[in-house]
Amino acid sequence: MTLSYQRILVPLDGTDCSEAALPHAHALAEKFGAELILLRVVEPSGIPPVPPTESGLWVSGAVVSPDEEERREASAQAYITQLAARYREQGGVVTEVEWGGAADQIAHCAQEHGADLIVMGTHGRHGLERLLLGSTAENLLHQTSIPLLLVKHPPTSP
Repeated sequence: MTLSYQRILVPLDGTDCSEAALPHAHALAEKFGAELILLRVVEPSGIPPVPPTESGLWVSGAVVSPDEEERREASAQAYITQLAARYREQGGVVTEVEWGGAADQIAHCAQEHGADLIVMGTHGRHGLERLLLGSTAENLLHQTSIPLLLVKHPPTSP
């Protein structure tokens, strides 16, 4: 069985942990001549988020001004564009900014773009911390059959 990747999705949330996946995804993209898809998911403000309405828009428990939403959208777009610039010279890079729950939007974007691998950073939480904070990677495992490559971010020293 020969593996080949054509589209590699890299979800990014602005943290060093998520960005730790980039060198791995980039190396694989270079090896296989694959396209990188960089995704920034912006989760709705307010607690708790409510699943999309019929219009497809996420509703939250708090009212967020349109100006605040525009600011968050612009910030996410600037972030993902800056990261993409580092990798564009080596090959194809697509950027996406989506609103919603992280695992839901990652699965949706992977399907929409025909990704054949998802490479993402993980904190590697376990026990009570994982129970309380959840795990996007674990949720994603239940939502997609696309292979996941998880890159554990090393803990920072005090």
